[in-house]
Amino acid sequence: MTRREQKQLLTELLSGEELSDLRRTSLEQGLAAVREQRKRRKVGRAVALVCFGMACIATLIFHQFSKPFVTNSAGPPSQQGAVTAQSGSDSQMKFINDEELFSLFPDRAMALIGKPGEQQLVFLDRPSSSFRQ
Repeated sequence: MTRREQKQLLTELLSGEELSDLRRTSLEQGLAAVREQRKRRKVGRAVALVCFGMACIATLIFHQFSKPFVTNSAGPPSQQGAVTAQSGSDSQMKFINDEELFSLFPDRAMALIGKPGEQQLVFLDRPSSSFRQ
């Protein structure tokens, strides 16, 4: 090997061009990996935010439809009884007690179910529409 070749070989080894190429490649790959992680985190956060919003909307809708319907806003009557409406231009409610209600349906098996003021009249001699097949 000549002196010139030795000098060139030493210059190549000591200059570190291959090391700088390796460093540059390594740095570029590291930056690309960090950018990819950041992108995945942003997408993950966006998906989580959308899911949270949809869950809130679904909860509000479910809560709205799960409320019981209020039909008697005047409150419970003073006696246990049912309410009948009279037709006409001057409609007023008339409160009747349990015995008067049962007398309106003679020869029928029925029961009042529920707390006083929130009772429902149930006929026991006919199957309800929800149990028909």
